[in-house]
Amino acid sequence: MIFTFESAEAHRLEHLPLAARRALDRAGLKLGLAAWTALSLRMRERLVTLGAEVTVDVDTVHALLAEAGAAPIDRAAPPARPAGVDAHEWKALTPLGRFAVAHHARRGRDAKVRQALRALLGPR
Repeated sequence: MIFTFESAEAHRLEHLPLAARRALDRAGLKLGLAAWTALSLRMRERLVTLGAEVTVDVDTVHALLAEAGAAPIDRAAPPARPAGVDAHEWKALTPLGRFAVAHHARRGRDAKVRQALRALLGPR
């Protein structure tokens, strides 16, 4: 699943979609853009699918990336609700939706947070 508010490059799988980022984060891996684009299209699609699942299968993520040059990082905890996001909104989001909102909030992208919430939950 690639959200409508993601970049055209993410939709073409030239950049990492948020679902793929979530799969990597949950597996404790980091993959640079060059390593991402070196993956086959099928592998990139599989990472997106894995990251969109309610629970990421980290063993499968590790198996897919065993030879892809992924760097280990600390496993990311599930994201906490960012300031400005209502508790009811947060609860209504899927795990991938929470990851997307928290991803943009951590980077100070308030407009992207609002855009993501509108796309995921409808107008506020």
